[in-house]
Amino acid sequence: MNASFAIRAKLALAAALVGLLSALHARAADKVPAERLLPPNVYAYVTFPDVSDLKNRWEDTLIGQLRQEKELAEFWRGVDAELEKLSRQVEERLGVSLSEIAAIPDGELAIAFAQEPGKKPALVALLDFGDSEETVDKLLKRAEEALVGDEVGATRSVREFEDTRIVAYAFNRDDDGDNGDAPAEKPFRQLAYFVRDSYLILGSDTAILESVLTRWSGDHDRTFGGNNVWQTVRDRTKHEDHTPVLTWYLNPMDMVKAALSAAGQGNPQVAFFFGLIPGLNKFKAVGGSFDMAVGDYDSISRTLIYVDLPAEGVLNLFQFPTDDLTPPKWVTAETASYTALNWDVESAYNTVAGLYDTFTFNPGAFNKMVDEAAEDPDGPGVHPKKDLVDQLTGRLYVLGLPVQIDAEADDEDDLAALNQRMLLAASVRDPGKIRDLLKKLAANPAFPGETREFRGETIYDLPIGGLFGDDSAGGGLGVAQGALVLTTDVTLLEQMLRGDSDAGPLSETEEYRRVVRRIPAQTSMMNFERTDAQLEALYELGRSEMAQDGLRDVLPDAEIDLSKLPPFEAIRKYLAPTAGYAVPDRDGALMVSFSLRRQAD
Repeated sequence: MNASFAIRAKLALAAALVGLLSALHARAADKVPAERLLPPNVYAYVTFPDVSDLKNRWEDTLIGQLRQEKELAEFWRGVDAELEKLSRQVEERLGVSLSEIAAIPDGELAIAFAQEPGKKPALVALLDFGDSEETVDKLLKRAEEALVGDEVGATRSVREFEDTRIVAYAFNRDDDGDNGDAPAEKPFRQLAYFVRDSYLILGSDTAILESVLTRWSGDHDRTFGGNNVWQTVRDRTKHEDHTPVLTWYLNPMDMVKAALSAAGQGNPQVAFFFGLIPGLNKFKAVGGSFDMAVGDYDSISRTLIYVDLPAEGVLNLFQFPTDDLTPPKWVTAETASYTALNWDVESAYNTVAGLYDTFTFNPGAFNKMVDEAAEDPDGPGVHPKKDLVDQLTGRLYVLGLPVQIDAEADDEDDLAALNQRMLLAASVRDPGKIRDLLKKLAANPAFPGETREFRGETIYDLPIGGLFGDDSAGGGLGVAQGALVLTTDVTLLEQMLRGDSDAGPLSETEEYRRVVRRIPAQTSMMNFERTDAQLEALYELGRSEMAQDGLRDVLPDAEIDLSKLPPFEAIRKYLAPTAGYAVPDRDGALMVSFSLRRQAD
């Protein structure tokens, strides 16, 4: 009898536990996503759907794994010591530690700029704090003490709406302007919040919070989640059926319209403003996602530029037909970053001409102006359309060589010690005509360069240097490999003319071949970057005494010893190459950027 009772008791306990777990699971599943808590008119939006998941997957990325690198252990001990000092300071001021603050986000964290009909646009933030209610209460109490204190002087009020208490702080006082002019406006006239279930909702006015509370059940038929453009952006930029760690959305046209309306501009003025630029109303939104440690990807981002096709007016400036953008043979394996795009230059030129004619109410005015400039007896005798635009194929290449440290630079100037060598090449139809163009330009007394011959070609030495380096010399202009070339380091142009690099083509390197498998054969744009080559010089500079001195200036008592950082080879394996591409899409254009996991083929 006792045994039978014990069995029944265990079964009842098991059933109760199953029921409890099911209830907890249902509660988690029933949480309404932020997109269904917001009104339809959302102009900017970013959401981290599950912060706990983000934290876990960050640790699975290459950069996240740096925390476990043994050769960085001593460096991390110094960092942890500084964080502990900062945490104690924060706890003294706020009553909670850094670790407690970091633990607050549990589920979704979202921020939006939204508007209800008849109301002004407002900011709203939604935070699922999970089990950190006590920490949130402490922070809200400290925030209230600061807001209603003498320094800010906000007026606190409380009201009930949908069985929820909304606390609002009105900023009634403005600081005087610096010059005794009109008072300086505060960013917001009001700050409000409410806490419900495990959510903290903050807003720049109470109206937006009421809008959220009206939709709290998730059954409202007018929400941002029902926005067709947002749905397209959300669904087309995620990795297969996986929920990304971050999704974002921006509707800049409607945001500007809302801002103009809020500033007192009437609808006719707003319509006139946008009517001035043909085709602008076809640009609907841009948005995308970012994900980590998913499939073969260490990280991957997708961006959709949403346009009502066919594009018209100003949008025709950005026509990029697809083509094979594999790096040409002259792009060597020494290249740290490679970007190529295929631009419809003819369409862009005609668009500029059409817009100019529209604004001047004078058909043909732009082409007439260009013709007159070409015939100017005091000019260089160059016709911009015939001598340059008509010669461009639209294929553009931008190359970056590894950042170098200039040993002769002033040791006290960190930036001057860095030299980023860049090269821009525009493919041309007839190199001979481009040579004639450069010759005409160089004949002008105002031309800043000097001319010399090299391997049967004319090089124009220009007074431009590296990205941070000395601008007194170093650059070059010329024609090489069927392209018009401009570079911050003339030796790169000389190398193109020689065609004798020992490094071999970039397209034949294992790093490039590994990522190009994920890139379509025909693209509008593509890029490839060797992250380690870009960062090695910066890293070595960071290990220097100069960097340590700079750290001491900021944190005099810091326990971080930058000289303890290991040689760059210790972290090279954590810096995967990145690549990306852009292709036309049925709703505009899709851009993808990614890096691969170590084990991915």
